[in-house]
Amino acid sequence: MKYTKSIFKVKHTPKDFLVKEVSLFPKLCDREDATYTYIWVEKVGYTTFEVQRIICQYFDLNPKDVSAQGLKDEDGITLQTISVRKHLNQNDVLRFNNQHINRPGICTIKEILGYGKKTVTPKALHGNTFTVTVRSVAVELADKIAETFHLNNDFEFINYYDLQRFGLPGGPYNAHLIGELIIQGNWKSALAEFCCTKNITPELEANLPTNQSEENCRHFFLNQVGYKLVSFFISSYNSNIWNQKVSNFLKELSYLNTKDLPELELGKLQIPTTNITQIPLYLSIDAFQLKEEGNLVTSKKNRLLVVPTKIYCQEPESDEFHPGKVKLSMSFFLPTGSYATMLLKQIECRFR
Repeated sequence: MKYTKSIFKVKHTPKDFLVKEVSLFPKLCDREDATYTYIWVEKVGYTTFEVQRIICQYFDLNPKDVSAQGLKDEDGITLQTISVRKHLNQNDVLRFNNQHINRPGICTIKEILGYGKKTVTPKALHGNTFTVTVRSVAVELADKIAETFHLNNDFEFINYYDLQRFGLPGGPYNAHLIGELIIQGNWKSALAEFCCTKNITPELEANLPTNQSEENCRHFFLNQVGYKLVSFFISSYNSNIWNQKVSNFLKELSYLNTKDLPELELGKLQIPTTNITQIPLYLSIDAFQLKEEGNLVTSKKNRLLVVPTKIYCQEPESDEFHPGKVKLSMSFFLPTGSYATMLLKQIECRFR
């Protein structure tokens, strides 16, 4: 059966989607010998990019001095590790939190985790734990899901990138298009796409080049938009290539029955309806990467095709926001780069 309408309501409230990073730390050292402070940050209503920008502005730091291991969107509650190239103490934390207490959303330093000589990097993020509540679920379906996971909580899913990789919630989901244009050297068209997104802050808008030549647009991206966000656009392009390659690969496997994943604005993606243990563990693509000096390089990128996890499912409860329906809470761990929202979409497909 093919369908296009998702029945799960995800992220109805921030508390419905709790994410905690599981970090592999750099080596810790005494504060006086350290270059970086590692902080544990709670955020709601901000992307990781925005939180990094807030920290940079408050402590008067260069964007390169504030690093995160994972990029998270603004939906839900996120607890993540950030490194700051500055010796922070508890008074700094208290002043920062008091300064930002009246902001919309939440951007709070929960604690200082320690000090070290190296910045945190995405490669040192082991993964994330999730506690997720899906809403507006029919009672019969919720009972079926809960009973299945109580008997056997093992679950495997296809490791597609989800919408967060391609734009901010509500769209436009065009980050991969911006990345493709940058890779082609078409900086002027990339800027036109960029101006359609929610990434164009008032500060960036004020610094848009008046003469939008290719060179001026390139300079704007590399010096105003910044290395981290431009790298994200290029990674988004790589992610779209991966998604399409995986979907085509699954469709061509004669022994595998597939159907379309629902509600994906980036085109039809196939998921199996039968046993997926025979699928290869990895696939690879030729991925582009931006160096800090502005040069592009390519390399083979391997990625898990199938992700196994264990899902701990609570008993269904009445959904206070959707009369006659129930809510279902699930907890699980995913390795870095895998998407909880994608797992939920595939749970829905598997049980319908």
